Amino acid sequence: MTWFPLGEAYTLHDTESYEAFPAAITTAAGTTIASWAYGETHYTTSEGRMARLPAGTTVWDPVQDVVKGAVQFARLGSRLAMLTMHVEKYPTYTNYLGWVQISTDDGVTWGTPQEIGWYNTGHGVFPSGLAWIDNSTADGLMFAVGYYGGVRISTSTDAGATWTVQSTAALGTNSLWNESTITQAGNGDLLLLTRYEPSGQTARIVQWRSVDLGGTWTDDGIAVLGDSPAAERLAELHAELAAGILMKLDSRKAGTILNEMDSKAAATLTGIMASASRRDDPS
Repeated sequence: MTWFPLGEAYTLHDTESYEAFPAAITTAAGTTIASWAYGETHYTTSEGRMARLPAGTTVWDPVQDVVKGAVQFARLGSRLAMLTMHVEKYPTYTNYLGWVQISTDDGVTWGTPQEIGWYNTGHGVFPSGLAWIDNSTADGLMFAVGYYGGVRISTSTDAGATWTVQSTAALGTNSLWNESTITQAGNGDLLLLTRYEPSGQTARIVQWRSVDLGGTWTDDGIAVLGDSPAAERLAELHAELAAGILMKLDSRKAGTILNEMDSKAAATLTGIMASASRRDDPS
């Protein structure tokens, strides 16, 4: 694989308008589809553009105007789903609306946009993530994720035609929780990554996990990018105390925190924990 050096990147589309929120996906047939939103300013990115890169080629088809610009794509078999955003500017705030469109012909045409039903906020929700999960039903299970005053999740069992708002009480219900995306891990768990920005602190990407297809969520207690707050705090403690804290955690969570730590400090804590385990169970 070859990447263009900085300054030599390929310009897919160059205009004087404000173009943002790019998304891309490669279909089952090998076609790559890119879409993005555009407008006069960041706050009026209410229209969309799209381009297709046919399989086996290196030249994009002509850019087309579409109803809305994609924020995220998802795929179930040969069917494609596109999470799109539409912006309505009001005198005192910007209202972001989320929609889903489906394509059954490799992204050549797209169905009517279906509005996502997560408006239990009295305000629009900024859409940021989409996943289409194979749950052994004809239309699978679709997750749309957005944020306004915390993480918002809606699910669809009929390929985006209708939506059910999910409880997100465990996922943070204030504006400290922002953009999120969702995916299914190789073991079947759902992972939700979200930007967490405590007041006066550096924003971090925090991971949530669901083992029951979104029925319940647990905070893995880690930042998956950058140093973990938990790892930083433990590194400041006496090693014996830090090891004792780790031993009280779920083994998966403890292992994740150790992976976020400096390798020397992690090795020290691992050794202390191993010694303690041998004392508790000499066998």
